[in-house]
Amino acid sequence: MTDYINKIFARKIGGIREWSWVMEVQNRGSPHIHTVLWTVKPGEGLAHLNDLFVARMPAVDDPL
Repeated sequence: MTDYINKIFARKIGGIREWSWVMEVQNRGSPHIHTVLWTVKPGEGLAHLNDLFVARMPAVDDPL
């Protein structure tokens, strides 16, 4: 994850000053990550990145 954030993702959004993350596991065993990024660009400069972030629901038959 560190390599992805510092090298690939930072380049796509114009640079990252600092970042922090925490991984949690919910009661039903579903791990997830909360991430905070302090970017080089201000929020207005990142508004055009809507196509960079994608979320999808897995298929019902996808293994966990």
